[in-house]
Amino acid sequence: MGITKRYNAPVFWPIKRKGKKFTVTPSPGPHSKNLCVPLAILIRDYLGIAKNIKEVKTILSGNNVKVNGKTRKEYKFPVGLMDVIQIGDMFFITLPSKNGLTFVKTKSPLRLAKVRNKKLLKGGRIQLNLHDGTNLLTKDKEIKTNDVLVLDLENKIKDVVKFEPGALIMIINGSNAGKFGYIKDLIKRKDCKENIVVIEINDSLIEVPLSYTFVVGRDKPLIPLKADGESDE
Repeated sequence: MGITKRYNAPVFWPIKRKGKKFTVTPSPGPHSKNLCVPLAILIRDYLGIAKNIKEVKTILSGNNVKVNGKTRKEYKFPVGLMDVIQIGDMFFITLPSKNGLTFVKTKSPLRLAKVRNKKLLKGGRIQLNLHDGTNLLTKDKEIKTNDVLVLDLENKIKDVVKFEPGALIMIINGSNAGKFGYIKDLIKRKDCKENIVVIEINDSLIEVPLSYTFVVGRDKPLIPLKADGESDE
């Protein structure tokens, strides 16, 4: 149907909870319903480029909006973690925050994609399954699960950032979402529980589940970062 009651919408959406009864529901996609934002909400409420849904649809119909390099015309299309949105000549990257998601302006169209798992295919090719639902083929056997790919707008691999001690990492979920620091250690569990990553943040060590982490650089960030309301680029 494309609409939902406003009080059921994710709390981090910057929409008015009173007044109109319904708002936009994101279309099914690679991101969790509670961890994505429809393009309509992004363009109207986050960025203030449009005043209403009619204006949003006009902007989209003019082929003015791309998500990860692909033109999108559906106002319900969901954008989520690390997606790069291009509107005209402006680029925005989707980042985690303690309140949900935030959108940070960036000069680079490159995006980061975390390797969720990999599969060996015939002919020595390897299929990489990424966090945003993208599947890529490669012959690079050195790419491992939890490594992060730097991709251009044509999904070509420009660089690979390894998940290893010393890498710059961002917390993408939980009470520390949006914070970033350096990997100090990986605690491997043998009781079927999730492995734990030890992260150094401002001379303090915190432990978070492996699935809550996302490598964003080596000694320096590859993307603009935003944590606790402050921006680093």
